Amino acid sequence: AFFEQALEASQQPPSRESVEARCLAEVTGLHSFMESWFRGSIPRDDDSFRRFSGVTHSDYHIVTSAGEVKDLAGLTALLDVSHGCMSECKAFSIAIRSLT
Repeated sequence: AFFEQALEASQQPPSRESVEARCLAEVTGLHSFMESWFRGSIPRDDDSFRRFSGVTHSDYHIVTSAGEVKDLAGLTALLDVSHGCMSECKAFSIAIRSLT
């Protein structure tokens, strides 16, 4: 959808720099949401969670650190019960080390 929207807006493909900047902004923004969600510093409601659910493809899958494969429904359920799980850990943060 990103590329289709960009083409509709300009009728020209976006530049590589533009795509990279938008991807970086999306990745950092989504990780910032996750950090806030786990800290419990944002409400546990649909409006807040839409930051994740509104940009995640229905075929999304993730491999957890325990080696489990979670589909979107499984990840959504896991995230829901994880709201505020790091609220007592003042040093908790999520770092992005590489996007390559």
